[in-house]
Amino acid sequence: MLSNVSGWLVDYYYRHGRTAAAVDLAERAASTGARVGMDTQAHLYELMGKWREAEGMYTSASAGYENPAALLGFYYRAVNVRKQALFEPEWKSTLERVFPSGLQPAPTGDAHPAVGVVVTQDSELSRKAGLQTDDIITGLEGWQAENLHQYYAINAFFETKDMKLTVWRGRTFTVEVTAPNRLMGISLRTYPIRGWSER
Repeated sequence: MLSNVSGWLVDYYYRHGRTAAAVDLAERAASTGARVGMDTQAHLYELMGKWREAEGMYTSASAGYENPAALLGFYYRAVNVRKQALFEPEWKSTLERVFPSGLQPAPTGDAHPAVGVVVTQDSELSRKAGLQTDDIITGLEGWQAENLHQYYAINAFFETKDMKLTVWRGRTFTVEVTAPNRLMGISLRTYPIRGWSER
């Protein structure tokens, strides 16, 4: 529970000049061993400009949980936002793991999608934005999301609360939503669903 709910407070402390409190809470969250807690500490390192420490923590979380989304998000921001060329090789190799064909534009046609991410449980926030259970998300921020790992990776690229999704429900349309931490309180699965695996 500590690791799951501390991220926003760590950011709040840091952005309001309470660095010691932010560091203490981030360290406690990471000490649980939970991926979310480790990502919280990594993100604080990133905010503090401790690039290699952030990379190391993101890498540890990624390896332990076989989920490189947050690590890929770090590399995206490093290379594409901060223009840190030293991270270019890691960005390319990690991107290839998650997106074997590279980043592709989100689909625009109305044909039934063969792959994507299906909403298995919606929320009040998502419904107000126009996203509901059984909708198939085929893209995020203009890029195609063929599975849950790709969706989470693209979602990790950005730190803004504003999200733009490409969705199919009989036809393709766009959903725009403002969601704290880019989380809408919904449940998602890779589409088509194959047993319990999300690979």
